[in-house]
Amino acid sequence: MQNEVRDFVIDYFREKGLPDTNTVTELLSYNYLDKGIIDSFGIVEMIVSLEKEFGVTFPPEEMQKEEFGTVGGLIDIVESLSNGEGR
Repeated sequence: MQNEVRDFVIDYFREKGLPDTNTVTELLSYNYLDKGIIDSFGIVEMIVSLEKEFGVTFPPEEMQKEEFGTVGGLIDIVESLSNGEGR
């Protein structure tokens, strides 16, 4: 499931204009909110896509976390939710 979530999230953001990066670390630490890759409506679309794809529900507290704003943090949150681990 881990690679499936990672690939889905990365592909999603590449479609939205995520720049090519040189390293995995740069990619995972990329703050898509600060860089304006998606707006507030885009966040809603993204959450709906992730919930449908992985059968998870985003509690509001997950969206308030700082890690929600990075590609890697979002991947970690989705993986945790899909494993039934409330964070």
